[in-house]
Amino acid sequence: MRMRYLAVLFLVLPALAGDPPKDGVYVEKWPDGKLKFEGHYKDGKAHGLMRRWHENGQLAAHEEFENGKWEGRRAAWWDNGQVQFDWQCHEGKLCEGTWKSFHANGAFWTSWRMGAGGKAPDQEQVAYHDNGKIHYRGWWKNEHQEGKWVFYHPDGTTKSEVRHYKDGLLHGWLTKWSEKGEVIERVEYRYGKVKK
Repeated sequence: MRMRYLAVLFLVLPALAGDPPKDGVYVEKWPDGKLKFEGHYKDGKAHGLMRRWHENGQLAAHEEFENGKWEGRRAAWWDNGQVQFDWQCHEGKLCEGTWKSFHANGAFWTSWRMGAGGKAPDQEQVAYHDNGKIHYRGWWKNEHQEGKWVFYHPDGTTKSEVRHYKDGLLHGWLTKWSEKGEVIERVEYRYGKVKK
């Protein structure tokens, strides 16, 4: 999985029930009549402001597009109003800088460093559970997961699983533990496929 597509974890635009117009505004509503989605299109592509709302009326997402690519602010909120992330994009990519995301309780989730021209430098990524304990830790190389990635249970003391990657593909052993520390699964991979 390429890191620049980590945003997949934060998909904010809904799968549209109908077909958006080639040009103009597309609107969806919740059953009670409140706005669910409003998006602007030009030549069949997202162009302008796209917004989505939670069922309780709280703004869920704000994304700015130009000719189908993110251009400007891209932000999302949990249904309690807490910021999930608030990023800036150019030509469909995150702008240079360090970008953060947060849990619904306001606790820090993870961050990602983006270099000039939308290219991510090699870096370690650490993500946290909403209680502040480490959720996972691993390295990105050439925008691919690389080497050993370790995941932890919310108590922060027991590994939940260890994965090994090569060029973004599972390569090596994937081991999972129960919260009691017992091995519950161990599978060997070669370039993304289970070794037979």
